[in-house]
Amino acid sequence: MEFRGRIFPLSLMLSIFLFSLIHLGVSIGIIVDFRKYGDIFRPQIGLSGYNIAISFFGLLTGVIGLLAITLGSKLLKTIAFIVSGLVGIMALASLVTAIIINAKSFSYVRSHFTGKMMNYMASPGDMATIDNLQNHYSCCGANAWIDWANAKLDAASPTVNKTTVMTTTMMTTTTTNTSAAATNTTTMSGAVTTNTPAAATDTITTNTAATATDATKQLKRDVHDINDQESLSLAGSARQKRQASIVYGGIYGLPLSFGVTLPYSCCTAGALLDNSTSMFFCISNANGAVNHFYSVGCVKAIQVVAGNQAMGFGVINSFLVALAFVAMPVLLLDPSGLSSGI
Repeated sequence: MEFRGRIFPLSLMLSIFLFSLIHLGVSIGIIVDFRKYGDIFRPQIGLSGYNIAISFFGLLTGVIGLLAITLGSKLLKTIAFIVSGLVGIMALASLVTAIIINAKSFSYVRSHFTGKMMNYMASPGDMATIDNLQNHYSCCGANAWIDWANAKLDAASPTVNKTTVMTTTMMTTTTTNTSAAATNTTTMSGAVTTNTPAAATDTITTNTAATATDATKQLKRDVHDINDQESLSLAGSARQKRQASIVYGGIYGLPLSFGVTLPYSCCTAGALLDNSTSMFFCISNANGAVNHFYSVGCVKAIQVVAGNQAMGFGVINSFLVALAFVAMPVLLLDPSGLSSGI
């Protein structure tokens, strides 16, 4: 009967020991894995250090409690009682801190990540932190890649073609203007604008309204053929045109003439060497086309990870608080008394 009365106290002490062991492993793992990201995860790393101390006292409570219950030593029970109370108080404080950190993690991550972006070229440490984060989470910028326009990296490379290409859905029109010296021929065809010098001529060609009307009808027929919908409405065609224009980094209405220098960690292909700094960068519109880069921002992904870390500590500490405070009165009871009703 006395042994049966010890089953619950022994299970309680063993549970405290196991949860503390898990707590220790999680805390050490976070410190090892996330310290390379600088102060982006500083609250989580600080909380991990605090929880290592909780884990130490939890392991001590489990070991002393198991010995006290097994040997029936009142001295060991008293020590286990005190240490268990300390674990409960520390775990409760950690639980409250984890909730606060989780609530503030979004603004904290945003402000620190943005600050490091602005200091990218001036601080090797901030550069390494940003590159590590963007590589690991396959992201670029705080909210989107275009945030790097504010950082003004301003890389340049002789391999970058400065040709300006404007996206348009206008009909094809050819106009030839002639002077005695030279001829400027301007051609607008879907997405390309070029200026070409030529020999002097006296020719002026302009498409008539009828030609424009024919081109419009042909464009509608092409849209019908592509979608196999002969009865596609004009409104549907307009929607398709708007959707087709969202091709530049996922930002609607952004002209391809707007170029942004991105860090190498944003590139998925097509990195360019900046001869002035001997560093690789992405130019978002290099060679007159959309370059290959991550278009999704980093803050949201990092905030989710930071919040999950904090709440993970909260969950473990919730169990430790309950186990530690339940263990305190159990340690003061006589094991034979626990089995009297069995």
